[in-house]
Amino acid sequence: MTSLISDIDKHVRASGCNHTHQFAQVWAAQNGIDWRDMLDALEQNCMFCDCEIVANLETDQLEFIESAVAVEAANRWLSPSLKAADDSMITRWIVAKEGLGKNNYAQDGEWLIPAPWGATPRKRVRKTVHFFIGAQSGMPTEVGFVAEIEPQSTAQIVERIAASSVTELSPFDTRVVWFVQQKIARLAVSSAVGTDLREVVGVSGKRRELNIYRVIVRG
Repeated sequence: MTSLISDIDKHVRASGCNHTHQFAQVWAAQNGIDWRDMLDALEQNCMFCDCEIVANLETDQLEFIESAVAVEAANRWLSPSLKAADDSMITRWIVAKEGLGKNNYAQDGEWLIPAPWGATPRKRVRKTVHFFIGAQSGMPTEVGFVAEIEPQSTAQIVERIAASSVTELSPFDTRVVWFVQQKIARLAVSSAVGTDLREVVGVSGKRRELNIYRVIVRG
């Protein structure tokens, strides 16, 4: 790490920091280190650009640490306790959009489902970011978009996902449909969304809980 800090410090002093990992990425390539793994570790430790590395990185080993989470077999998605959705037809869902660049592999217009806890992405996504799974292709993507769909009941959506050949989504959980419906119900069509497993502190201690939230996509 001393070599990394020294090298980046030299470049930042000479050229300034453009608030990317420009110099860190070059250093990784020169030293035969997988940049994507290194980026995961840097982001987990809140170092989002070269100058933050110089200011905050210790000289000991840099590593990505995955937290252990207890998961009930009956709730693989870690979806929060929700009341059942009403009988009205569901008219919106989250879909993929092409042209978003890296870490978004699902097909254009494909329905997206938040990945259950422990799902292994078929292509690499950032370890610091949870992801959606394409209901047809099984491919991971970090960003989805709220879209209008042909009106369908909860049972029809569950049947559609359950019929998919994507093993990561089996067995599918009805609560996920309720959760997605309630999270996007008030969002405008075309809103960009991400998903994560946020840490919630309750009376009984800390737990992880599925979340869907709005994101900003820069063109």
